[in-house]
Amino acid sequence: MHPSRTHTHADTPCTSFLQVNEALRRAGLKAWVGAEQLNADLNNEMSLGIDQSKLVIVFITRAYLDKVRGFGRRGLDEACKAEFEYALRRHGVNRMLAVVMDPGCRDTSTWAGAVGFRLGSQIYHDLSADVAEQGRIDALVAAVRDRVHASS
Repeated sequence: MHPSRTHTHADTPCTSFLQVNEALRRAGLKAWVGAEQLNADLNNEMSLGIDQSKLVIVFITRAYLDKVRGFGRRGLDEACKAEFEYALRRHGVNRMLAVVMDPGCRDTSTWAGAVGFRLGSQIYHDLSADVAEQGRIDALVAAVRDRVHASS
């Protein structure tokens, strides 16, 4: 069971990802994490991670939303943009799960661009406040487990 994650490293607390990864691991879910598993060929590694995943967890921050819109330093060549668009083509919205990491992104009407267009009407998990609260992480893990098993 492999969920994949898409996010930007620029503004997301590492502790949050470590807590989520550890909780997924304890639940018997192996997460593909780009930062841990990328080698020389970024495009092939990211696409392979998505292809082998049953669910894509999208960590929402303002910087991530901007990068997916092509407004990051690399413009339309942002890895986040390519990864999100590829995940949509391969898995569709039903196999993507939004997790808000930035308190300023709780209002989905502010999610401009492709992320808002495709995920803005979906229920999301909020890990933006006091991410150490284990109950929120446990609820996310349960949702991931349910979605992964439903897609099997």
